[in-house]
Amino acid sequence: MPEKRFPIQDGLTIPWSLAEIAYVMYQRLYGSGQSLEELAKRGGFGVTELAVLLAGRKPGRDKCSDEMLGKAIRQLVDMEVTEALMEEKK
Repeated sequence: MPEKRFPIQDGLTIPWSLAEIAYVMYQRLYGSGQSLEELAKRGGFGVTELAVLLAGRKPGRDKCSDEMLGKAIRQLVDMEVTEALMEEKK
């Protein structure tokens, strides 16, 4: 069964497990007042917010660099490929 998806503002979705990684940094910065499920219900992370969180930085304070965005894209691609390979093995 495919992994649960997490919404990204602008209509994209990512593997839930990648959102969990970003959420660890989100919790460090903002606490756990909103669960990951609640964030998903309100539309998820923004694209640059996700990239900055995955880089371990603070959205709004640290600008999203090409390096941060590249890292986020690599993580997403790696997870998507891994998920596809796992599905093929079933």
